[in-house]
Amino acid sequence: MTGFKDKDEAEKYILGIPKFAAKTGPENLRKLLDKLGNPELDFRTIHIAGTNGKGSVAKLISDTLINMGFVTGVFTSPHMLRINERISVSGSDIPDEDFCRIANLIIEKIENFESEGGTHPSFFEFVFIMSCVYFSEKGVSYAVMETGLGGRLDATNILDPVISVITSIGMDHMQYLGDTIEQIAFEKAGIIKKGIPVVYNIPDKAAEKVIEKRASELGSPAYNAGNAGIILKNIKADAGMIDFSVHCGYYSVDNLELRSLASYEIENTVTALTALFVLFEGKNDSDYRDAFRGAAKSFSWTGRMEFIRPNVLLDGAHNVPAAERLLDSIDRIRPILKPGRIRLLFAVANDKDYNGIIRLIMERLRPDAVYITGIRGDRQTELERVGKAFDGCETIRLVPGISAAFREASYNLESDELLICMGSLYLIADIIASCRG
Repeated sequence: MTGFKDKDEAEKYILGIPKFAAKTGPENLRKLLDKLGNPELDFRTIHIAGTNGKGSVAKLISDTLINMGFVTGVFTSPHMLRINERISVSGSDIPDEDFCRIANLIIEKIENFESEGGTHPSFFEFVFIMSCVYFSEKGVSYAVMETGLGGRLDATNILDPVISVITSIGMDHMQYLGDTIEQIAFEKAGIIKKGIPVVYNIPDKAAEKVIEKRASELGSPAYNAGNAGIILKNIKADAGMIDFSVHCGYYSVDNLELRSLASYEIENTVTALTALFVLFEGKNDSDYRDAFRGAAKSFSWTGRMEFIRPNVLLDGAHNVPAAERLLDSIDRIRPILKPGRIRLLFAVANDKDYNGIIRLIMERLRPDAVYITGIRGDRQTELERVGKAFDGCETIRLVPGISAAFREASYNLESDELLICMGSLYLIADIIASCRG
C-alpha cells in the first residue's frame, strides 16, 4: 500500500484488524520489533495485569512518576473516545500527526516483513508496537504498560519490566483465559519474570496461591498489597474525596486524600503505592510519597464511579467482580446521597456473565426502574433476554440506541433520584460522547 494520508485513514485500517484475531506469537513480534530497532528496550517498564483496576493503578503510578519529573509513557486499553488515548506521554495523548507517521512506519516494515515470511500483527499488537516506537522517540524514562487479555500470551509480555503488578483476578474473559479462578490466575501470573519483583492485591486465596507459587518458582520477590491495613477516615461526598490512611509491613502513609468516591479505588491506590515503594526502595521515600499524594488528590479516571451530574453516575463495571466493587461503593455513599428512587441504565456485551451481574443488582441495588439498551457491534446482547433477567423490577424499558436510552432514563430525573449507568465501557463512552456532543 502507498501509506496513510492522515490519522483517520490510519485508524480505519488499524480498527479493521480483528480485535480478537489470533496472536502472532512472541517470536513474530520480536522479529518485527527488531526490524524497527528494538524500541521496547529504550525505557524501563512497569508491567500491569489484572481483571479489574489496571487503568486506575497505571494512572496513579504514571502521575506519580510525572510529578517526580520523569518523562512517562502509558499504554492502556480500551480507549473511551479516541484511539489516541491508548498511547500517552506525560499526560498527553499521542498527536494525530505522530499517530499517522508511526502507523506508516510500521506498515512499511510489515510489508517487507511479510515478504520474508513474517505474519501481520493483530490489532492489539499493532497498537502496542506503535506505543513502543513513540515512547522510544519521546525519550521516555518509565513506561507503564497494561496487558490486554490475560498476561502469559499477551503481546506486552515480551517486555522485560523492572516490576510486575497484578491488580486483581476475577472471572472474566473465561472463553480465552479458562473457566476457573486458578486458570485465570495462571494466565495473569505469566507476566512475572525471573528475579523481578511482583506486587499483587488479590482477595481470592486460591488465586493468591497461584501467584505466590509462580513468584517462588522464578525467585521473584513478592509483595502482597492486600495485607495493608486501611483506616477509612472520611468520605467527603460534596468534594468527591475519600480520606484514609495505609499501614502495612512495608510502609505507613497517613491522611491520603483520594479524588474519588469509589471504595474500590482505595485498593487500587494501595496497589500503586506498594509498587512505588518497591520501585524506589532504598531511595528517598519522601520524593515518591509527596508525588503520590499529589497524584491521588488530583486522580480522575473517566467512566469509573464518575458523576457527570450530581445525580447521574457512570461506571464501566462489566463483570461480576467489578459490579460487586461498584455496589460496595454505592452502599458506602448511599447514606450520604440518600436517594429516594434509583434508576438504572444497563447495557452489556454478549460474552459477559450478565445474569450474574443482574443478580447482584437485583439483590443489592434494587432499582425502581431499569432501562436496557445495546452496545454497538456484533457483541450486542438481545435486549429481550437481558430484560427477562431483571424479572421482579417495577419498571423495565427496552430502548434501542444508547443516546435514546440515556435521554429516556434521565428524563425528568428528580433531584432526589439517582441514575446509575453501568454494564459496559462502550455504554459509558457513548454517553460521554453524547453529553459532550
